[in-house]
Amino acid sequence: MFKRLNNSCIRAANRAIFRKPQSVLIFQSKRYSLKSNNRITTWLNYVHEVDQRQKELEQTPESQKIISLMDSIEDKPELVYILAAFLHDLKSIGIDQNNDPEVRAKLKWKFRAHYLLKLLKMHNVFWEQCRFLETSQHRHILNFDPVDIGLLDPSNFPKDVYDELQSGKYKNINLKDIEPVGIFTKNPFRG
Repeated sequence: MFKRLNNSCIRAANRAIFRKPQSVLIFQSKRYSLKSNNRITTWLNYVHEVDQRQKELEQTPESQKIISLMDSIEDKPELVYILAAFLHDLKSIGIDQNNDPEVRAKLKWKFRAHYLLKLLKMHNVFWEQCRFLETSQHRHILNFDPVDIGLLDPSNFPKDVYDELQSGKYKNINLKDIEPVGIFTKNPFRG
């Protein structure tokens, strides 16, 4: 019933199954047309325009950036709430619009403790949501130094906007009505 295979048949079968693959290199020549060269030029021009726009944004003063940020998030209550809660936590540490660098330098260790526990998370959540909603195009960093916090430094905000955010009401958004979730366990604007 079963046919007995001799050793030479087994070796021949193994050689056929387990032979080394032979690699073949195929060189392909591609002709580039004038149309494809135009695409490359178009892409390079686009990259150049993006770089120029980025340089212009870097040269814009922080106060103008804050004004455009507030204009873009004024109809998004969650973002306004996160920003106001961030500024409220900075004020609870002792960092507000009126601090000079010497006062902020004295608050270094208090700021760093809050930085690690809460501020960094709030800052990252705010900017991630801004990028998700296409309000921001690049990554923002919260500095570890209380003298130079970053773009969301209270001293960068106009006085009236900062006072409005601290009051718990910004334009037509009542921050007391927002239910906090996640790292925002308590609404600081409720009495």
